[in-house]
Amino acid sequence: MRHSKEKRRNSMKNKILLLLVLLAMVVLALFCFVRVARSFAKISSMDIDGVCSYSSAELAGAAGIKVGDRMFAFDKSDAEEAILKECPYVKEVNISRSLFGGLTFEVTEKEPVWYIEMSESFFVLDSDLRVIEENIYEDGLKARGVTKLILPKVTRLVEGEIVSFGADENEIIKSCEIIVAVNSSEMKSRMSLLDIESRFDINVVLDGTFEVYLGDNKDIEAKFTAIKNLLLSDKASGAAGGKIDASNPEMVFFERAYE
Repeated sequence: MRHSKEKRRNSMKNKILLLLVLLAMVVLALFCFVRVARSFAKISSMDIDGVCSYSSAELAGAAGIKVGDRMFAFDKSDAEEAILKECPYVKEVNISRSLFGGLTFEVTEKEPVWYIEMSESFFVLDSDLRVIEENIYEDGLKARGVTKLILPKVTRLVEGEIVSFGADENEIIKSCEIIVAVNSSEMKSRMSLLDIESRFDINVVLDGTFEVYLGDNKDIEAKFTAIKNLLLSDKASGAAGGKIDASNPEMVFFERAYE
């Protein structure tokens, strides 16, 4: 009796062991199938996840891949690095692949915030004052709401690098402080021009029609608050443009432009 029970237990163990072996073989077969399928899968479609100024074809071209290529024949890291190099507005990119031929570019772009004019070209900068690209069409930049920036003693503008400017470190620091204050102001979205070639003689253009004199770099935030209040007041109501002297935020002068 005892021997019979032991025999049944051994039989059950052998069956379980056999099932585990079969399961392992099935998993291994599926793994091999997936590896083989991956090696032969081809790119049939390409899409972009996120807002991007480039098309999927442009991103793929920069990466050196195209529809019909084998999905896993290219190195993903190398392709992403190539896109960052060839597409200056791309800040981050991740390429995801599916077994069914779909390729997706997950893109985060740099925001064009400023542009600098030099030698009849226009160099577009991001919020860190890093050069994104060289452009020859200023009207297009204006239409996109990019602000023209005039800095003191610009010496170097190279794509991918922070603009070099200023006579000394103190001038660079003071200029950057002004830019930070401007970026935090509600007026930035309306700004067509920021001229800080001299931090003691700062000029701004709002909406392309309001010429604003800020004077020196003191009380920048208070000056922008005073300008905002002026433009919302009856004094400037209906004005298509004009000249504003906000060098003293406690006493802002406005001269309306008449057509």
